Amino acid sequence: MPYKDKEKQKEYQREYQRKWIKEHPDYHKEYTKQWLLKHPEYKPWRDGNRNQAHYLEYQSKYYEENRENIKEQIRSGKQRLKEEVLTHYSNGNLACVRCGFDDMGALCLDHINNDGAKDRQRGGRREGFCLYRNLRKLGYPAGFQTLCFNCNHLKYRETLHPFPPN
Repeated sequence: MPYKDKEKQKEYQREYQRKWIKEHPDYHKEYTKQWLLKHPEYKPWRDGNRNQAHYLEYQSKYYEENRENIKEQIRSGKQRLKEEVLTHYSNGNLACVRCGFDDMGALCLDHINNDGAKDRQRGGRREGFCLYRNLRKLGYPAGFQTLCFNCNHLKYRETLHPFPPN
């Protein structure tokens, strides 16, 4: 029975193709190989360095045409990652663990034991987006908390550079 909704029909066809490819992997591999031999204009990077210039030209042209879209996707992906990591380290509530401030623009990660220098010496770039990505990859290790910039600075002043007594 044909689908009246085009999106449902496309989804059904995609699912059917995935299922068929899993059931007939050898046939699919051979068919793809033959098809690529007949159509060299597709997937030029598979030929190695021979068509590298063509691929780079295509890539730069695509970037120029879609620059704003690509930048927005990168920006929103980084924002989602930051939100995910900060939420995890603030016990499921996107806010400072000390004062409860919840403006994401002012929230940051803090090393609970003030061992950030040791952490950075172990290698790799461990700040900003790279830090968030590494923490997620490592399964959110202990030793971090979410603080707002004010609480982070106050903690720094209290622990590392205490005020002199009056």
